[in-house]
Amino acid sequence: MARRNPAGMGHGHHHGPCRESTRRRYLGQSGDRRFCKVSDITLQRTAIEPLAANVHRARFSIPEALTWQAGQYLQLKVPGVADAFFSIACAPGRGELELHIEAHPEQTRACAVMDWLRQHDQVQALLPLGRCYLPELPEGEVVLAVAGTGFSQAKAICEDLFARGFEHPVTLYWGGRTLEDLYWKALPEQWQSAHTNFAFVPLAEGAIEGAWEGHHAALISAMRCDRHDWPRASLVACGSPNLAYGVLDAAAACGLSEARFYSDVLEYAPRG
Repeated sequence: MARRNPAGMGHGHHHGPCRESTRRRYLGQSGDRRFCKVSDITLQRTAIEPLAANVHRARFSIPEALTWQAGQYLQLKVPGVADAFFSIACAPGRGELELHIEAHPEQTRACAVMDWLRQHDQVQALLPLGRCYLPELPEGEVVLAVAGTGFSQAKAICEDLFARGFEHPVTLYWGGRTLEDLYWKALPEQWQSAHTNFAFVPLAEGAIEGAWEGHHAALISAMRCDRHDWPRASLVACGSPNLAYGVLDAAAACGLSEARFYSDVLEYAPRG
């Protein structure tokens, strides 16, 4: 599942507290060819739709000039709620912005965010944040390893690759404890039908054969079994540090260059 901080905030790829030096690196650098200026803006909430029992899709209209890179995130400035970070769940250029918010009853801060969005049609936001995006179209295949609501980040990246005419293989592994955790499984299934270079591998208890060892282990095992061209591949991990470093180690052992590994955990939970 997506990482949660000690206070129990659960949502689309939560980033949690970080040291100030790390937070500054989240904002990007002007020398980056795909750098987008960070803005403090007002988002106009247009819809809230259920994707599952405890996962909600919030949609917002945005200023025409606002843009971001697929894979980046934002901070919602909800009064009384700290560290309300969410992955932007759509590619730029559509005139709207989308979030996937996981809010179980015991997750008081996530529930507070949802209550605010239901009661107010505007919310302040700081965006775009984060460095987990492909700096340019890769020259080899793209593999995305996703757990729970980390799908929101992967969704934006996949949509961006499709829109930019990416022709190399794209494989999405989406793991969850149960099939219900794959809260929008129908969408990557549609992508698989529409795009010949896209493959979707759902991983949950009851969805695969054999003994169930947990969705992290199942995801890593599935990646190892598939024949990816790891020396030329790019790997994106959307989930907890355990998931991200687990898939990194497995892929690096098969030839992946760590320079082509993308995950927010490199910023908020660096090794060593």
